[in-house]
Amino acid sequence: MGEKKNSGIRRIGPRIHGHTIRFELNAVYIITFVVLLLALYAMELSVVMRESRRNAEAELASWGKLERKELNAVLSMSYLLAQQTAGSIAMNIGYGLATRESICGALHADLMSMPDLFAATVSMEQNAVDSLDAHYIRADGLRPNAHFDGGWYKGDRGQIKQLEFHLKNGKTYKYFNDETTSWESPYYEQLKAGIFSTFRIFTPRAFRDLRR
Repeated sequence: MGEKKNSGIRRIGPRIHGHTIRFELNAVYIITFVVLLLALYAMELSVVMRESRRNAEAELASWGKLERKELNAVLSMSYLLAQQTAGSIAMNIGYGLATRESICGALHADLMSMPDLFAATVSMEQNAVDSLDAHYIRADGLRPNAHFDGGWYKGDRGQIKQLEFHLKNGKTYKYFNDETTSWESPYYEQLKAGIFSTFRIFTPRAFRDLRR
């Protein structure tokens, strides 16, 4: 009886030890499989990221080429427009002078037909009727806000005089005005004296109505 018990006890030991080895082997297999799976996933992820980066770089390079092409087109168009504008100004000198003279003539006729009117004048900005003349005078080093005042005024004896501005370099510009120097001319001193009486300023819109 004792021997049977002892032999039964001896058989139990190896069986438990065998289960332990199989469990450890299974765990190793599972861990190895998981590691291989993670390695494959990492490789696949690396390939995907590398491909995505390559596509992004190619797209960025293509976008950069397109932007440079569009920018060059804009610069070329701006340069072309600048050339055309310069050519247009050069070709329209005569037209600009004729327009100024026609407005000045209308002012003169208006001043003659109205005895009580002290002066008739209009301020023409650079981008308005007399923009060509404003472009010319900038070559003499005048301020960029310079413009012309077209018009006439009546002197002390009732004679009609034309507005003029005399520069220090000896040149005389008719109808010229600058916001800091216009009132230094003796002609403008007389305008200032009568500005609160019958002095009138015609706007460009009024000139259009006057010339109709």
